[in-house]
Amino acid sequence: MKQLKIIFAIFSLVLLSCNTTSTVSESQENQLTQQKKNQKSGIVLYKSRADESRNKQSKKEFYFRMNEKEYFIKISEGYVSEEVLLKNIDKQINVKGEVKNGKWEFDTPGSILNQTETIKGRSGEYFVIYKILSK
Repeated sequence: MKQLKIIFAIFSLVLLSCNTTSTVSESQENQLTQQKKNQKSGIVLYKSRADESRNKQSKKEFYFRMNEKEYFIKISEGYVSEEVLLKNIDKQINVKGEVKNGKWEFDTPGSILNQTETIKGRSGEYFVIYKILSK
């Protein structure tokens, strides 16, 4: 009877350790899936846009072209500087980043621009780059 209890205890430990390993593997698999999901490939663009307050082409901005679509790059939310982006203009790069939806910039009060109306900040989908993986 004592041998049966020992065998049962060993069998139980083996089963429990298998379950734990399975849980760790699932967790690692979820992390890998999330990392792959955040890996994107595209081209950095640097384009002029009309400055609404002065009605002329004056401001240049960064965009990320991915899957035939261009996304404004919101530098303030990412970890990649403007200098690094300038070095990668018109190059195909792999990045860790994501598409988000929200405000690209703040509203500008008209009083700052000597105008009567506030200029609304742009909003919609934009891209955040956390890290450049390879060129």
